[in-house]
Amino acid sequence: MPGKGVSKEVCDIEAIIEDALRMQEVSLKKAGVEVSRRFQNIPRCSVHESQLSQVLINLIKNASEAMSGNDNQNKRRVLTIEAGDAGDGFLFIVVRDTGCGICEENLVRIFNHGFSTKPDGHGFGLHTSALALTNMGGRLKADSGGEGQGAVFTLLLLIAEGVPV
Repeated sequence: MPGKGVSKEVCDIEAIIEDALRMQEVSLKKAGVEVSRRFQNIPRCSVHESQLSQVLINLIKNASEAMSGNDNQNKRRVLTIEAGDAGDGFLFIVVRDTGCGICEENLVRIFNHGFSTKPDGHGFGLHTSALALTNMGGRLKADSGGEGQGAVFTLLLLIAEGVPV
């Protein structure tokens, strides 16, 4: 159920994703990150546009940082953004990286307030992102095959009823 005080509007999700990528474009290029897009019939959703944008920017930035050690392992730095209809009235957005991955014990703590795997991290970004999705009636989940296996963050958002794709 959406939180109180969250102003939502029906938005073009692909445009929000592209704006977030554009805002991170310089840092992604500087870090040598290749961006791959896989969009398929993205339904429109009722979201708080600036909050969704902030969540995506945070996930893109985290993905880029997670790939900073890829040169040491001769791994390409690839950020993949996917979006489409997840079924059951939800849209999905996936942010996938080829970075350092997340060990299983950290996957259960990754959204906790103050938890960070980064030496200089404050642990607010993913916590705040998960709260923002919850307030919009959606959810955020993290998956990884473990250390060195990259990470996948999946956003699920309610599709706006009665609005064409």
